[in-house]
Amino acid sequence: MHEYTANNETSFLQPSSRIDISNRHLPHWQLDGAFYFVTWRLADALPQSKLHAWKKERIEWLREHPKPWNGSTRREYKKRFPRRSDEWLDRGYGECVLRTPPYAQIVFDALLHFNGARYDMASFVVMPNHVHTLFQLRGSYSVETLAQSWKGYTARRINQKLGRRGVLWQAESWDRLLRGVDDLKRCFFYIKQNPAMAGLKRSEYMYYEVENHLPESFTE
Repeated sequence: MHEYTANNETSFLQPSSRIDISNRHLPHWQLDGAFYFVTWRLADALPQSKLHAWKKERIEWLREHPKPWNGSTRREYKKRFPRRSDEWLDRGYGECVLRTPPYAQIVFDALLHFNGARYDMASFVVMPNHVHTLFQLRGSYSVETLAQSWKGYTARRINQKLGRRGVLWQAESWDRLLRGVDDLKRCFFYIKQNPAMAGLKRSEYMYYEVENHLPESFTE
């Protein structure tokens, strides 16, 4: 059983936090020992026409709304971009190979393989065409490196079982450095409720949550 700590100075993004930022196509913020909400999706999970228009709109919006943001601007961003892309994912575009239990099991097992060593996994859900994870980093392990490791391993295993080669996951992962306990609880319950919001049957997804029920288990 994992004991999670929610220390505002070390576990969440603060104005005074010392962070590392890496950049591929998207910025990735790194804060050792912090809580992260990370999403990645299958390469065919979103129609390319929608994805291209979404990216273009997001670039223009960010140019017109430089940070720091106030509360209303942050809410507008979430509604226009992360929330809208999540709604598209839940419509089940693409082949949805993760709807098949043996393939979803590969992802499930991979996410728990280094649990308790490189990170403490709070919860995750393997949806038909995407994955949401919520975890606390251990030490100086990189979120970007973890995501690449999960995706690389599972892509090889799933493609092997499918008898094919090629790209399985979209190259980028979407990671969010959480800002506090309330933010953490929202992510926890979003992951838990996501299958129902997408109208999935129990056999069409795989869900995990830590045994001691994360939102009630913090030590301040």
